[in-house]
Amino acid sequence: MTNYHSEKPEELKKVQEQSYGKVDSAMPGASEIAEQIEAVEIPKEVTEKKEKAQERKAASTAKAKAYKAKQLKAELLKNPPTEEKMRKEVDRAISKEVGQLEKQRNRILHNPANRNFYQLNIIVQKLRELKHILANLAQATYEMLKNLWLRFVHGIY
Repeated sequence: MTNYHSEKPEELKKVQEQSYGKVDSAMPGASEIAEQIEAVEIPKEVTEKKEKAQERKAASTAKAKAYKAKQLKAELLKNPPTEEKMRKEVDRAISKEVGQLEKQRNRILHNPANRNFYQLNIIVQKLRELKHILANLAQATYEMLKNLWLRFVHGIY
């Protein structure tokens, strides 16, 4: 096996002619273009810098989202609504989500073409969890109620 990188251009041209045949000289300057293309080397640093930049961008975006969520949570907890209003809002949000999940469940059950039992299992699991939360909502403490309010009404975990 010949090491192409250590040979001189003339030797490389001979090896290429032996391997691939003679370069078509019908196009003027074809051999010079072929030599220039082969001589071009793409530095690895360019791709590495691009990957690092993408990683930094993703990390900074995640930090910004986390910061915004913490800031929004702090603002909401400064002036929370009354306990009764929170209870109603949580109940409304969970009931709405239960309705959407039941609609999805019925679509899967009643349409033989869309029978995806894995998806059905996930939907039933979520329904059970939400109905359990609704059942315990009446006895929920104020702290538990605040967490449920942030989670279901405002989407902050």
